[in-house]
Amino acid sequence: MSNYSRLLLSCLALFLAAMADSNDNESKVITKTLYLIRHAESEENQRSQSLKTVFTSLRNFTLPSSTHVTEALQLFNVASQVDSNVSIVGQEQIVCVADLLAKEDFVRGKQIELVVHSPLLRARATCKGLLQCLAGNELEKELKHVSVTRVIESPLLIERTPSEWMPNNFESYRQRIRQWEEFVLAQPEERVAVVGHSQFFKSMLNLDFKFGNCHVWEVQLRSEVPAAAEANPEFPTLSPRYSRLKQLYDGAVK
Repeated sequence: MSNYSRLLLSCLALFLAAMADSNDNESKVITKTLYLIRHAESEENQRSQSLKTVFTSLRNFTLPSSTHVTEALQLFNVASQVDSNVSIVGQEQIVCVADLLAKEDFVRGKQIELVVHSPLLRARATCKGLLQCLAGNELEKELKHVSVTRVIESPLLIERTPSEWMPNNFESYRQRIRQWEEFVLAQPEERVAVVGHSQFFKSMLNLDFKFGNCHVWEVQLRSEVPAAAEANPEFPTLSPRYSRLKQLYDGAVK
């Protein structure tokens, strides 16, 4: 065999090796289908709405109701806002949406294998009511839908904290979101229901709006940003790691 032939064979071998490596790297791209659920209306949400109502009344030179004023003043108790429970309206939302999901056999129909929820009370109550899933703790036993493999409670999913609103803490907040994304990508399950919070989801997806209470959305998460990101004219600001965002249910009380 001539030197020229040997050179051609060597080049061909290098080319095939490079192609194999490229295909191998492509096969390592992980895609997860996420079902994002914002918790039902909380007492903190209700108090915030009361505060808006008070300001609206004052702008219109009318006296706000004593009920709205009392509820708005409770916002100054910061600790109770961070982990507030579901409100009465929120309980009604859970019953209404749970009935919808049960009629359509949502968990089984979407082949949800893993459920992850925030440890905050409003998220736990929503997850339990909507999905019949709850991670166990010292107060409650684990509850798991018959078709779900695992239920996990993750502190990475808590709502944006008061300190994370400070400009010098924004990067640590973004880092927590990245840690959450890497966590869910590392799980073996491909279809995951996530019960969390509006500001967290808004930042994670890079949206210009918040999910409503008890709203259910579907989205795909990739471990790598595709070279040609899928255009989404309905949600132009959507983070490039995510695609196919769509709303499945709202939390309106019928």
